[in-house]
Amino acid sequence: MFKTLVQQSWRDIQLAVLGKGPYVLSTAYQHLPVKGSVWSDMKLPEREKHLAKLDTSNSFVEEEE
Repeated sequence: MFKTLVQQSWRDIQLAVLGKGPYVLSTAYQHLPVKGSVWSDMKLPEREKHLAKLDTSNSFVEEEE
């Protein structure tokens, strides 16, 4: 169960970076969005490096109203 929650959380983070899903990047991370076409062209290490720019706290995404 915990593994599933973590996986879903990371999926939500990826979607926020892509401007999709139930969350949006907070103002501190507005420089990190990536267009879907660019994301799909990125190799896995590039994606991981980009996502690493987000810290591990929960302050980087806000629930969309």
